[in-house]
Amino acid sequence: MIAPRGRGRPPVANPKARVTLRLSRIFGTTAEFWMNLQMGYDLSVTAKAEARELKKIKAIAA
Repeated sequence: MIAPRGRGRPPVANPKARVTLRLSRIFGTTAEFWMNLQMGYDLSVTAKAEARELKKIKAIAA
């Protein structure tokens, strides 16, 4: 998804990446640290929302 930026600047392909880069700069961490935090949160929220459907899926034996 391309997000508009306004003020004559080109669009940003991933707004979360832009914020992540800024947070890593501010706090002296890596961008990967912030992306991993966001991914963990997103997975947790989605797992709770999809819990009923996920229980219906049967695992395939290896």
